[in-house]
Amino acid sequence: MSITQNTEEFLNSSVASQGVTYFPKWSHDFTCKEIKEVWCDLEAPLRKPRNRKVTINDLKQLTDDELHKLGFLHFNDKLITIPLWTYNYIHDGEELVCIDMSKAIKGITDIDLDVRRGCIAYGFVR
Repeated sequence: MSITQNTEEFLNSSVASQGVTYFPKWSHDFTCKEIKEVWCDLEAPLRKPRNRKVTINDLKQLTDDELHKLGFLHFNDKLITIPLWTYNYIHDGEELVCIDMSKAIKGITDIDLDVRRGCIAYGFVR
């Protein structure tokens, strides 16, 4: 699968994932409407978003604007933190960088999923 297709599918599934993650902040009707629209627009094989995984390299190829629209935040001039809702889309085995610049491996290292401003304390350096 090309990076462009992978990114497009990732973007298409983002609204549904945000709905599940941020449901308490969205009204029930709004959440259902958003999830239904995205779900109906996806082709059948893509209706399993948890099976669609991206790498940190895929994320590094997104523009700052695309990352911002997805909820990623620049922690400093190097580190881009990951929104909680995207965490399950990232392949296990990917190296993540903590805000204290220590490194962790997703799926191996115990990663704290505490959230500040919508993001966890881990991300990637571009």
